[in-house]
Amino acid sequence: MAHRIISQIVLTGGRVFGRAFAEAWRQAAASQKYAAASAKNPGSATTFASSGLTLEEACKILNVAPPKGGKADLESVTERFKKLFDLNDPKKGGSFYLQSKILRARERIELEVRTAEQAASREQELKEGWNPKVYKDRCGTQIDTIERQRYYLVSVADVFHTFLSAAQYTVPEYLGQQRHSDGV
Repeated sequence: MAHRIISQIVLTGGRVFGRAFAEAWRQAAASQKYAAASAKNPGSATTFASSGLTLEEACKILNVAPPKGGKADLESVTERFKKLFDLNDPKKGGSFYLQSKILRARERIELEVRTAEQAASREQELKEGWNPKVYKDRCGTQIDTIERQRYYLVSVADVFHTFLSAAQYTVPEYLGQQRHSDGV
């Protein structure tokens, strides 16, 4: 009698597992097709996939006008977001689901504005030609972007060297200890 019950449990569990696996396989195939379709159209499909909302839905949720030409009144968006986010606080009897939708709506609008600003800056840079950004280092000397990257790499190397000096190791000794502690 016990073997019959055990076999029924195993068969039922196998069916449940099989159905769950088949459903997961179907969802993975569908998401793969969606990703392939969105890769072909880099515009709205990827931004929709990244936030889960369309721009129109986000504007309706926050009750703000959609950005025109990539420009939006971010102050009104932030003001509406804060008001609605605070009203839907779960500690005050609000809904966590609505609060998360409000957050995603704000992120979606900001994403749209940010991508439009980046596109506009790229177009402006193409019109004017490439002009490297100039920064000043700690001593007040002007350096361009590439030199700045080198400067930071040297700074990181100095910090690492200082760390090893404080620990009284040389780089090969430190790396050798790391290998031995990893079991290599």
